[in-house]
Amino acid sequence: MRQLPFPATDDDLSGPAWERFRRDAPMTRAFNHLIAGPHFARRFGRWPLSPGDAAATINDVIFARMIEPDWSALHRRFVAKDRAKIEAQRLAPALRTAETLAVIPVAELPSPEHLWARLQPFVGRDAIAKPGHASGAATFLRHAPSEREVRALHDLARRDYATILREMQYWRLPKTIIVEAMVPARASGPPDDYKFHCVHGEPLLAQVDHGRFGAAWSRLLRLPDFAPLDDADGLVAPSARRGAGCCACPTLPPWMTRTGWSHPPVSGWPRRSGSPR
Repeated sequence: MRQLPFPATDDDLSGPAWERFRRDAPMTRAFNHLIAGPHFARRFGRWPLSPGDAAATINDVIFARMIEPDWSALHRRFVAKDRAKIEAQRLAPALRTAETLAVIPVAELPSPEHLWARLQPFVGRDAIAKPGHASGAATFLRHAPSEREVRALHDLARRDYATILREMQYWRLPKTIIVEAMVPARASGPPDDYKFHCVHGEPLLAQVDHGRFGAAWSRLLRLPDFAPLDDADGLVAPSARRGAGCCACPTLPPWMTRTGWSHPPVSGWPRRSGSPR
């Protein structure tokens, strides 16, 4: 494996010197690659490849796009959670989305106590609160959240999320907390998450993430028939791999170039899958 410019262990990437460097380094592709690369290596066991490499996977494509600073204002409107639904329904008026119950500017929340006061009217409802400009800190409101959960949500919402792991789609987005109604589901617990992978605007793969807040695993399905990408894939996580984060992303064909691949919505780091190869 290529020698990393910084050690890629949890301990080595949590020291004050690294934190200062990560915070203060310019938001350029080169520095973004340097800062985010060790985390990619820790997750996938190697340094990220160029999307044009014959061994590249979708994880490399997402990484390469993620660290690019050249996201347009339109791109970022589809990343900000409150704006994304508005833009999507403008393009597809029949599209159904979860109801937005509130959008709270973080500038109006000087402390976690102020946030808790704004969330109280929604406690007891099937609703969720989360940063509109970041990924993580999803806070379910069916039951009163703990003080720790409210503080974690407030702390994350105050940050420019791009500075954490150089996910440039979040750079300088307006800081908000969005409260949404939950999508009705037959099963109890958090619903599944869906992502659609597109090439030149044509959806080719659907990714279904199960158990995102527990023993997470994912499946890849072909479109438009939603057939499993791997014939051995089923509706239940393989017991030997449940929560193990085994990657099942396919090697990219040569025609899937970095500029030709799109991934709407880009909502976070490359994810491992629980499906077998």
